[in-house]
Amino acid sequence: MDSFTGFKTAAAEELPDAVMDPFHVVRLAGDALDRCRRRTQQDLHGHRGRATDPLYRARRVLHTGSDLLTDKQRARLDALFTVDEHVEVEATWAIYQRMIAAYREPDRTKGRQLMTRLIASISHDVPAALSEVITLRRTLKNTAADVLASFDRPTPATDRRRRSLAASSTSAAPPSGSAPTPSDRSTATHRTRSRRQQKQPGPNTSHRRAWACVSAPS
Repeated sequence: MDSFTGFKTAAAEELPDAVMDPFHVVRLAGDALDRCRRRTQQDLHGHRGRATDPLYRARRVLHTGSDLLTDKQRARLDALFTVDEHVEVEATWAIYQRMIAAYREPDRTKGRQLMTRLIASISHDVPAALSEVITLRRTLKNTAADVLASFDRPTPATDRRRRSLAASSTSAAPPSGSAPTPSDRSTATHRTRSRRQQKQPGPNTSHRRAWACVSAPS
C-alpha cells in the first residue's frame, strides 16, 4: 500500500488488512538518499551534479545492495565516504541499506526485528543536519504498524514482490532524480560566493561518530 495519507485512509476503509507495500517503503528511503546526495552536492559545489563530481558519479552505486557491490564499486564508495563532507550521505546510505537487508531477510521474524530496530534507531537523537532522515522518520513512525504488518501477514504476492525488490531495487536501477528535471534545475540556482563561504565547516570526526550511531544496526 502507498504511504500517501489520502490513499491509505481510503484503502483502510475497503481493505482493513492492507499493509505497506515493501516497494514503496524502500522507495521512501531511496528518495531520502537521493535528496541528501543532491543537497550535499549543491551545498559543497553550488551547482547540480556534473559528470566529474564524485557524488553524481556514485548516484547509481549508492542504490546498489551492499552485498552486490563489485570491488570497483566498493572502492568508489570507500573513496566517497572518506570525505568528511560526505558523512550525511554515508549515514543516509547506511539507513537505506539496513532497510533493504530487512526485506531481503528470508526469515520473516528476523526481518521484522531488523525493521523494528531501524525505525527505533531513527526515532530519536537524529542530528538536525540529517533533514532527509528526519522526514523519513516521521513517515515511518506514522506508518510503522502498516510497515511491520507486511512481515506478519505475508502473502504469495508479497513474497514475489520482496524477491523482485531484492533483484531490482538494489541493483543498477537509476535512482530517482538522476536525470535532469525542471525541479532539479530550479533547485540548482546560482549561490553567491559569500554564501558558500559562510557555510559551516564540514563535519569532524566526532560528528561522524555521532551520525554513525544513527545509521548503525542496534
